[in-house]
This record gives sequence, structure tokens and C-alpha cells, in this order.
Amino acid sequence: MVLGRDRHRKFLFKIDTEVCQLLLAIWNDEARIVGGVELEIGHAVVDHRADFLGDKPFFMGSEPTGVDATMFAFVCGLLCPHFETRTRAVAERHDNLRRYVGRMTARFYPDLTELAGCKAAA
Repeated sequence: MVLGRDRHRKFLFKIDTEVCQLLLAIWNDEARIVGGVELEIGHAVVDHRADFLGDKPFFMGSEPTGVDATMFAFVCGLLCPHFETRTRAVAERHDNLRRYVGRMTARFYPDLTELAGCKAAA
């Protein structure tokens, strides 16, 4: 998919905005701010990211891009088994996010067999 310069900037801004919302949700959950709208928005962003990924191997298609570098870090943080959070529980409901972490781990960290509780698999 080829986007014009302006459309490309708008797309990247949308991704950046959603990543910021995701970070806000993680921070709020870790800080134990309960019942807040921010947490609900964060959970919706996790669900939206999982829906956007769908059955694709990477967020933008068949090959990883810079978006994947960012999303991999955030999804690993969400799925990290060392932290019990409600946001993690939402992320764990999405098998495609777990497979995504496994795929990225196998590709970029071949010495690891598991990361964030996800088995590395091509």
C-alpha cells in the first residue's frame, strides 16, 4: 500500500496516538486507578490493535516495519507474566497477539525460546 505524504503522516499520527493511549492505560492499570475512563479506553485500544493485526503476520502485512518494532515492545510489556494487571488479562484473550510476540521473538531474537510468556515460533 502506497500512501501520499499527507495520508502517510496522518496514518503515523493515528498509530502514535493509539500507542500513547495504550501507554496511558498500562500506566493507569499499574497505578491501580480503578473505574477510570482511561482504563476502558486502554482496553479498547488493546482490542483494536488485536483486531487490526488480525491474521496478518505483522501489523502492516507480510513483512515487519517500524510499526512492528514499536508494537512488539508494547505487546511484550502487556503480556509480561511478571505483572498482574487487568490490561494484561485483556491482551491475553487475543491469541493473535501471543502468536505475534512468538513470531517476532523467533525472527529477531533467535536465541530465545520464549518472551513475555509466549513461545518463540516462526
